[in-house]
Amino acid sequence: MVGGASSYSGFEIYNGSNKRAIVRTGGDSGNEALEIRSETVSGSTGPIKFVTGGSERMRLTSGGSLGIGGNPSAERLEIINSGPDTAPALRISNDAQSWNLATRGDVSDSFVIRDVTGGSNVFALAAGTGNCGIGTLNPSEVLTLNSASNTRLLLQEGGSNKGQVSAGGGGLYIQNLAGNILFRNSSDNDTVTITDDGTLDLKSEKLKLNGSGGSADQVLKTDGSGNVSWSALPVELGFAVSDETTALTTGTSKITFRMPHAMTLTAVRANVATAPAGSALTVDINEGGSTILSTKLTIDAGEKTSTTAATAAVISDTALADDAEITVDIDAIGSSTAGAGLKIWLIGTRA
Repeated sequence: MVGGASSYSGFEIYNGSNKRAIVRTGGDSGNEALEIRSETVSGSTGPIKFVTGGSERMRLTSGGSLGIGGNPSAERLEIINSGPDTAPALRISNDAQSWNLATRGDVSDSFVIRDVTGGSNVFALAAGTGNCGIGTLNPSEVLTLNSASNTRLLLQEGGSNKGQVSAGGGGLYIQNLAGNILFRNSSDNDTVTITDDGTLDLKSEKLKLNGSGGSADQVLKTDGSGNVSWSALPVELGFAVSDETTALTTGTSKITFRMPHAMTLTAVRANVATAPAGSALTVDINEGGSTILSTKLTIDAGEKTSTTAATAAVISDTALADDAEITVDIDAIGSSTAGAGLKIWLIGTRA
């Protein structure tokens, strides 16, 4: 005993009033142990402080909490450094590797796991947001991955690689490593499959571009520059008005047929096997007995096609109805030599 009388066996340090520290051997129920106590004479306990260089370095509270660097709040172990922009850390090491678990005051008080041996910060948990960063100290989203190049997230099942998502110089990559890429709906049914050979399989047979599924009978059309849009189905109807060799004659209703479907007309053409001579060959096209041309279709003398005509045909009725009766009149055939082998083309889109 040091400092006064005591009923305890062992080594006591007594301040002469009511506080003392006890170091003794022994224990309850014969369990031998070394005891270090801080208590009052009446038996109430106090903390045990460890001080070096005039500063408290560690404290064990009466409740059993150990604080390294200060007074712990309530946790069993607490590492404390209350200065601004400090980084209190716990280092875990073996013979080859050291890791730090730290609160980084210089990184917005984030929790950081650092590879001390490798010299890199591998994990961060942002204070306030809870955002998790792997390879970055500043995660901007719930999970942020970063690496010097080609950042990859590998997905496994039972230890086998199934797929990965990566980001590199070319952009974002989604790669299957064992089969197809599948997209499923909330009912867990496959809706889209991309097979390993690149085949796109739309299970619901539905497709939208910019929110639009297009209209009935429309098709996808590209402008040759990578832009795709819905477009009406192109239609070209061609028919012979005569045989190939017999000289044409003028007259009405040289051929009569009915439209197989509705059509929006954008162009008309004519061609012959034998070119007219002396003057142009002139053709009129009628729907239900009324012309659809405000300027007639012509093939110039010496030519075999209307595409080279000096005066192009002008369409006045572009809407051809389903099952409408179409007739062709020949108004002129050539003044010196009649043309032969006349064909007509109706060009447009399905309506």
